[in-house]
Amino acid sequence: MNLGVSPTEENPVDGRAAVELFQLNEVDYDEARFARELVVLAGDRFHNLCRQLTRPTRAIPLRRFPDGPDHARLMRWLDRQKALRFAGWYLFVLVPPLLLVGLAARYNEFLGIVVLVAAAVVIVAGTAKIWVTSGDCRGLADGEAAIDGADLVNGIAGVHHRTNLYSGSVNVLRSGLLKGFGRAWLLASPGHKGHQVADLLLSDPRTGQLRSEEDLRALVAVLGASSQESDRAAGRQLEELAAQAPRSAMLPSITESGDPPFSVYMYVLWLAVKGVGRAIVLLGVVFTVAMAGGMAGEGSALVGPALFIIAACLFGVWVCYALYRTIGLLDALLGFAVRALRA
Repeated sequence: MNLGVSPTEENPVDGRAAVELFQLNEVDYDEARFARELVVLAGDRFHNLCRQLTRPTRAIPLRRFPDGPDHARLMRWLDRQKALRFAGWYLFVLVPPLLLVGLAARYNEFLGIVVLVAAAVVIVAGTAKIWVTSGDCRGLADGEAAIDGADLVNGIAGVHHRTNLYSGSVNVLRSGLLKGFGRAWLLASPGHKGHQVADLLLSDPRTGQLRSEEDLRALVAVLGASSQESDRAAGRQLEELAAQAPRSAMLPSITESGDPPFSVYMYVLWLAVKGVGRAIVLLGVVFTVAMAGGMAGEGSALVGPALFIIAACLFGVWVCYALYRTIGLLDALLGFAVRALRA
């Protein structure tokens, strides 16, 4: 790491600390905060180019899974699943309660208020339920994974997560046990409030095809050496899966530092375009709430104005979201254009 001082020059600080970045007892000093403060201290002489998973030196990389055409098919499958969930939420969670609110307010003001409160509870609860069951399948499929000693390290976009495979809490979940992951077998561990959190895809969520035998046996070797019986039991389950898994002719993918390939910029641009499209679709939610306020009638002193106020607040949130997505699209376009000129 070079802050602008040549290593051949004599040390100007005589062994004394020139800049104190952090104290060793600050155990919460994470990598992101360190990078931010280093940028401030070094000015324009430091650039954080490592935006992929920072893999430890001795870590054993796992193959990207699914990869190639299977990864593209999985992404399209996840997009269809997300579109179906949104359509179901809109048609069965949002529209019916708002329709009942409008009809009840036209009949009786007090009844309209009661139905409005009940509708708000139903919509919030239904939205939270769908959000919880959606899972993070895309993040696991897009991220990289490696085995570092007794830890499984995985992550994407510079953020990585460690799972201790000797903790006694690692589980192998059959397909269908965790919502939002389709037909995928999963390596999971307890998360918030004891709920199982997926740490690694063991099979393709779309087809159920197992990941490579080599990756599964690498996990078996680590889990089998644990002192915890539950970890060894998970290793035996993985060994059964490994006996059915295909061997891979591909070597584990290793992300090199430097300029990412052109396909990465194309993928980022496609994600940005989808984000803008998602913002356009969400504008329909704002119009739906406003239409419910109009349905309540001009004679409604509380329900109609309340729905219009809610629609106005949602519109403000939507404007911020649309700006965020638009800026993301412009940034992706700029990156794509610069990379194309350098090609």
